[in-house]
Amino acid sequence: MELKIAEIIKATKGDLLTADCKKTVTGISTDSRKVPVNCLFIPLIGESHDGHDYVQSAFENGASAALILKGISITDDLKQKHPDKSIIEVECTLKALGDLANFWRRKFTTTIIAITGSNGKTTTKEMAFNILKRKLRTIKSPGNWNNLIGVPLSLFQLDGNPDAAIIEMGMSEKGEIKRLAEIAEPQIGLITNIGPSHLENFNGIDAIKDAKGELFDHLKPGNTAIINNDDIRATSLKGNTPAKILSFGINRGHIRSENISEDTSGMEYDLIIGDKKRHIKTDRPGKLFFSNDLAAASIAHAAGIDIEDIKNGLEESIPVQGRMERIQAGDITIINDTYNANPVSMNAALSELSKMSGHAHRIAVLGSMLELGTGADRFHTELGEKAAESNLDYLFLFGGFAPFIKKGAALAGMPENKICISENIQELNLSVKNRLTQGDVILIKGSRGMQLERVVSSIVDNRETT
Repeated sequence: MELKIAEIIKATKGDLLTADCKKTVTGISTDSRKVPVNCLFIPLIGESHDGHDYVQSAFENGASAALILKGISITDDLKQKHPDKSIIEVECTLKALGDLANFWRRKFTTTIIAITGSNGKTTTKEMAFNILKRKLRTIKSPGNWNNLIGVPLSLFQLDGNPDAAIIEMGMSEKGEIKRLAEIAEPQIGLITNIGPSHLENFNGIDAIKDAKGELFDHLKPGNTAIINNDDIRATSLKGNTPAKILSFGINRGHIRSENISEDTSGMEYDLIIGDKKRHIKTDRPGKLFFSNDLAAASIAHAAGIDIEDIKNGLEESIPVQGRMERIQAGDITIINDTYNANPVSMNAALSELSKMSGHAHRIAVLGSMLELGTGADRFHTELGEKAAESNLDYLFLFGGFAPFIKKGAALAGMPENKICISENIQELNLSVKNRLTQGDVILIKGSRGMQLERVVSSIVDNRETT
């Protein structure tokens, strides 16, 4: 990367307080502990920290420039101690980060692909990347870099080499997808699905639909909006975009599937794109991933990839860590889906577990689903009802909403002696350890804040020592 101080000032509408604007930086950092030499440090303000407290440290660690919030009290001190550093004053450092990322993104002709949705964003991103990289120089947003910080940092990976960049976009409030789309300016946009997530900041699912739809609103004529025909809320957004429509779905859409079959080892189906058909066989678990397959195939088709490479990419894709990831721990099969949870993904995971045959027992460890707002009690009660209908032998519950899950399961007929609530992770691990027997399959799923990967690690460690 090479960014002139003058370009930074132009992009952020900032004011230079020190040093010569003819200088150039060669990197961007928002973490003073990880500051490349000659980079621009951007201090961000969070709920429990203020990056301005670390500007001094960033300079000492090699940063040659920094943005600071207008009127911050440390300005004079920094100017005196570091007259050779470029200090640029801006109205908001977070907005400046996004503005600068957009300025950088506009330097290149790379095709930007944006993915948002209530479920399946990361899995679709990884699958699409696995297909595109066969024919195109492709990069992707790392991990879950999908917010107002992660998306700009992802775009700073652009260097003129990639043909395509796949950018995941998450949201927690209205206007966030709009801002991310303004920053990334994607030419291809996909909404995987629309369901109840982050409801604490929205007045119902229709409000979530509108917020997700901000991606399509921002697309331009000649861009491509990819529509999930199997999601009624997503299809209702067709008329909200000037972009051309590319649709996918089971048995209907530009990209569609036929002759679907599944068993415990995976699924098979015919993928149809236009007048071309290919038979797909994967070891991913059933319908939970099926929509992701079609979404990834649609992205690849929109990016110009032929059906043969799409077929090969789909068949070689593997589940993302923490998302319906199968782990064999001795004689125990673990379904690790600990990355996150909402009502839709919980129901889908339980449906997959209910169909798994040939195991001694089906067991589920379910953690609370967070950020569901005023409907949280109801969603957790309904989750308990779903658990009771899922052919479970035992149900372990963890988190503040566990009593509501238990209530729903009991009302739906699950014996209470098959349901166990744990108050802490140590108690949960011990209860699970004492219950597991040879040949069991256990689903472990909850919101990120539950940190249920600790249960996965406990089971793996216990089986390795027995």
